[in-house]
Amino acid sequence: MLLLRQLKEYAGLTFRDIEVIASSKGHPLARSTAAAALARGGLPRPEVVSAFVEACGTDPTQWLRARNRIAMRRSVDDPGLGSPAPHAYPPQQLPPLVHQLIERAELPDMSKAITTPHDGPRTIVISGAPGTGKSTLAVQVAHRCSNHFPDGQLYLNLLGTAPERPPLTSTEAAEALLEMLGARPGQMVTPERAATFVRDILSDRQLLIILDDAASVGQVRPLLPLGSRTTVVLTSRTRLASLPGTHLVTLGSLSTQAAVALLRTMLTDGRIERDAPAVARLIHLCGHLALPLRIAAARLAARPGWSVSDMVDRLGDEDRRLDELRVEGLDLRAILGVSLRALRDVDDEQQSVRRTFHALGQLPTSHIDLSAVTGLLGQPRTVAEAAIEQLVDLNLVESPTAGSYHLNPLIKLFALQQSMPSRGATDGRHEVAPVR
Repeated sequence: MLLLRQLKEYAGLTFRDIEVIASSKGHPLARSTAAAALARGGLPRPEVVSAFVEACGTDPTQWLRARNRIAMRRSVDDPGLGSPAPHAYPPQQLPPLVHQLIERAELPDMSKAITTPHDGPRTIVISGAPGTGKSTLAVQVAHRCSNHFPDGQLYLNLLGTAPERPPLTSTEAAEALLEMLGARPGQMVTPERAATFVRDILSDRQLLIILDDAASVGQVRPLLPLGSRTTVVLTSRTRLASLPGTHLVTLGSLSTQAAVALLRTMLTDGRIERDAPAVARLIHLCGHLALPLRIAAARLAARPGWSVSDMVDRLGDEDRRLDELRVEGLDLRAILGVSLRALRDVDDEQQSVRRTFHALGQLPTSHIDLSAVTGLLGQPRTVAEAAIEQLVDLNLVESPTAGSYHLNPLIKLFALQQSMPSRGATDGRHEVAPVR
């Protein structure tokens, strides 16, 4: 705690400053939570350390590793799993609701799925392409349904797609949940043992738990189910379709009406109402995706002298469109690049999927013509289709009906630029040779 206090003093920030900066970077951290974390003797939760350190302008990776080493040392000094410390109140650890919320079409059905009485554990998976608003929807529906879970609500970021940060392991995730519940994690040898301890504690509790940004089925499978009366909401860019007993919600792009509503919540000075044609063009250039629309609106909010047409003009240049969609720690190009982590292996199958993704960027339209793809790749149709199906599982490609495929325009632009050696790779490795 002393080092965190010293970091805060060195950065010259108040707790209010830290709250504002953390929220702008997409990691909400209430000032009361930050102050309490520094005041008490125990270890702050991993997501608190991450948000606090990043708000102070420092890479949190080493801080998180140090925190985990301390936690493990304490476990060795005091082996075994202690009983959960009694809570004066049920844990209520959901991130705060952001004020720029819209009513997503999926929200009523999700609320019903969460609150309908059921026997046994329940898991809901929200998947979708980068920037579709999965985390926002999970937090929104959790707040709406929180009164159905009298024993509390928990939130854990699994860091599945955090740029330059490794995802939490299953054991680290289980230990973090144990700490939130007031238990002292023991010597966790395997993910299965850690998850068993969590289930023991949750066996008679009715909780709602958000596991945000899961990297893969392998990361979360050892954790589930988390107690017979517990509901888990998972978010992930991958579909996690092989998890048993899940209710799957797939988020797509926003309707024009919803996109306009989102822009209006962020720009209340009349600019949206004054230039409807430019607003329609802005929504199109942002691919109807929530995140790039938020980024564009945030830039406009910070520049009251700009019109919507000014922003549209800057985004109209394809060569710099992705560079323009960047603000205060949110970088759309980097966020899209993280999705290619799953394709970093160098075996033939992974390289085929990566080359196929690049080929999709070179197609003349967002509709994917398999014949055109096979011509670019010089591979059989079955190979190209299998690769595209893997991209569907990664939510980089949409498949509205069997055999029909579509690429969001922004993802298509990213794929095209990734196939150009001059643009360089954004997922931490050199790209394979461009498609001929």
